[in-house]
Amino acid sequence: MKFRSGWVSLEAMLVALSVSPAFGQTSEVPRASATVEDVRVGSENPTLSEKSEKQATALQEAPRSAAVITSSQIENAQITNVEGIRKLVPSLSLRWNNVQNLSYNIRGLGNSSSSQLVPVFNGVGIYVDGVYLPRPGSWTTDIPDLDSVQVYKGPSATLGGYDDVAGRLYIRTAAPSFTPQQKVEISYGTYNAVQLKASATGPLFDSDWAAFRIAVFGKDRDGYIQGTSSGSSGGVDYQDIHTKGARAQLLLQPTNDLSVRFIGDWSHIDTKCCVKLGNGLFTNYANGAAFAPNFLTRAAAVGYSPLQTLGVLQQFNNYNVDLVTATPTERTESYGISSQVDYSGDDFNISSLTSLRGFDYHPYWLNNQTINVDTNTASHGHPSVKAVQHDTKISSQAGEPVEVAGGLFFYWEDFLSWGLSSYGTKAGAWFQPTQPLAVANAALSGAGRDTYVHVTSTQIAPYVQGTWHAAPEIDINAGVRFSYTGKTGVALGQTYGPSYSGLTVAQQATAATLRSNLLGPAYYYYTANTDQGLWSGFLSATYKVTPDIGVYATYSHGARPGGPNVSTSYLPSGASTTIKPEESHNFEVGLKSTFLDNRLLVNAAVFDQINFNYITNVTQINAGGASVSYLANAKRVISRGVEVDVRAKPIDGLEVYGSAVFTDAFFQSFENSPCPLELTNLASAGLRNCNFNGKRLPITSRWTMSSGALYSHPLGFDIPYLERASIGFVGVDFNWQSRYYSDATDSVYAQINPYGLLNFNLGVKTDDEKWKLTGWVHNALDKRYFTNLQGNLLSGGLIGGTVGDPIMGGVALAVTF
Repeated sequence: MKFRSGWVSLEAMLVALSVSPAFGQTSEVPRASATVEDVRVGSENPTLSEKSEKQATALQEAPRSAAVITSSQIENAQITNVEGIRKLVPSLSLRWNNVQNLSYNIRGLGNSSSSQLVPVFNGVGIYVDGVYLPRPGSWTTDIPDLDSVQVYKGPSATLGGYDDVAGRLYIRTAAPSFTPQQKVEISYGTYNAVQLKASATGPLFDSDWAAFRIAVFGKDRDGYIQGTSSGSSGGVDYQDIHTKGARAQLLLQPTNDLSVRFIGDWSHIDTKCCVKLGNGLFTNYANGAAFAPNFLTRAAAVGYSPLQTLGVLQQFNNYNVDLVTATPTERTESYGISSQVDYSGDDFNISSLTSLRGFDYHPYWLNNQTINVDTNTASHGHPSVKAVQHDTKISSQAGEPVEVAGGLFFYWEDFLSWGLSSYGTKAGAWFQPTQPLAVANAALSGAGRDTYVHVTSTQIAPYVQGTWHAAPEIDINAGVRFSYTGKTGVALGQTYGPSYSGLTVAQQATAATLRSNLLGPAYYYYTANTDQGLWSGFLSATYKVTPDIGVYATYSHGARPGGPNVSTSYLPSGASTTIKPEESHNFEVGLKSTFLDNRLLVNAAVFDQINFNYITNVTQINAGGASVSYLANAKRVISRGVEVDVRAKPIDGLEVYGSAVFTDAFFQSFENSPCPLELTNLASAGLRNCNFNGKRLPITSRWTMSSGALYSHPLGFDIPYLERASIGFVGVDFNWQSRYYSDATDSVYAQINPYGLLNFNLGVKTDDEKWKLTGWVHNALDKRYFTNLQGNLLSGGLIGGTVGDPIMGGVALAVTF
């Protein structure tokens, strides 16, 4: 077990726990409304089971498909971040490359990749306590005090927040309470994983109108990919993680009608991340023509012998890699403050949320991430983001024949990024092995590209949504929103490299061409501005067949602003400098029902969604053989399918849940997409673009499912020294997904095979849930799988990518007092 100086400060932990609120009179605090549905700030501390029961049915009246992850599921599955959430909601899909470069989709829609998502935001909104987090690195960190998650499917912008086309996640943390409580949890597991969570809450200064909550979190784990080179990085463990965070809250309730909640948070990740493991070689195009020069030819040109005797095929199976000297690392910091004000009048409620946020990403990819050859010395971008959000909502009191809520949303973001790509001493021989070495070295060895991107985004959007209780069993819901989004963008870059002196005039011209083929123009500068006004709408009808069974039909229209097509790389010839806005039409019918005195919950939905001007990443193989990614619009895509969610309590102590989704998501009209790797040799024959009509959307499996169960039962004896009755428990969850493409080109070399992950936990706790000892195993079957796969690593046809976590296990002790 190891502790690092950068890890969670023990002093800060003790301060958080030693704020000992005096035990005074506990007043009843009325529940306050908020901009995010069903957020509640209360005075009591319900048990985990009680809280989870209420959370599980919170969206049963919502006239749209939605999923809930309860506090019980979060605790038993050891969920601490958005990646963990995805495993329990099959409608969500994730493509992971690194902390900053990942994509999140609902029903196949949202975005195909985030590698070039500089000017636009994902089509899936992610909110933590109502605060919008559009940048991936700002929500990949662990979230202290994670309490529950609601996932809305389909366009939802008439509820407030930022525009979306696919849905949104509402993530909630535990709120301050007037009942004093402290909790500490410490765990240890494989790969020297140490995790510590602690929180304290209660009245402030013995008052009955002010309460606080402080939560801290830290995790320190070694990596599971072994570096085996003889250089200074030999023996380095990759895919390690060192994360920490803190969240402080203050609740003021001066009257029964007014509450104010302040939140300040900070989180940090530090990791030697995202090395690529090889798993094969691309040697022939689809028509049988040889891919040349291929990986083995290039390896021979630089005198490189792959690590394993079977070429590179065993890197993935053995989780090892040979890298040179420096190690690729990345670090992120996310921080912010927010205030939520809620006032309840006689005839109306007012909610106001204001936040200021910052995000910084510090990558240090200072060497080749794949093999022990000095081809690359740097390849990264360094974004820094500042954002302001304000959302004010006014709503009528519940229970009236017509209930109306309307508001105004404002969001401003300033995005800056500095990029660096540079090549090492072997770059010339590796990327141009057929050229004379002197020419290739002059062109590429020591060459590089510096870039700068600046994008400012502003959105202002009024919205209104209401419910008409047309009859005791019939509700009509409708909403409308207009958003204005203005974006300004600037991008510039320049290449550099060694002098061409000593070469002939012809050789100098060849070297200049080789450099520009790989790195782009010697200098580029362009600006673009967009001003886009977009409408969103919502219309639904709900019919209560019985008090416990309801059916609904919904149409929702959503929009996703486009923007300047700027990125951390140059735009190839023919790419548009602006991105059109994406618009979505979603048609859905569904069933929501409970049976057997709420012991069985069954929800189902059928959906058909049409997106116009779908914003997607496309990848083009440039003249130097390197992949260049940028944004483009596909004319039309379709996503349709069926979802089923079930929760049951067949006997006392047993909770079972399961979800299954079939999603048929494909390009209906996209006739000019860059071709996949295996077809790029046909460009000389005139096939410069491919017709993607009918091709599947990336990062989307046709079939996904998740299921789980938790069983608790009294053990019949008191736990020694605690004098409390003991309860044993065992839990299991399993998620599975069918084959999907991790690359927007639908290349066969970016196809990830079906896989499933099994997790389980068991332990013992006291009957008041104040002491809990848990043992857990994740990926219990030790399934080896990729989270991202490519077929042209290092421009040499190496097939490989980022891998998922292997089997891991540990034990955790949680104490509440």
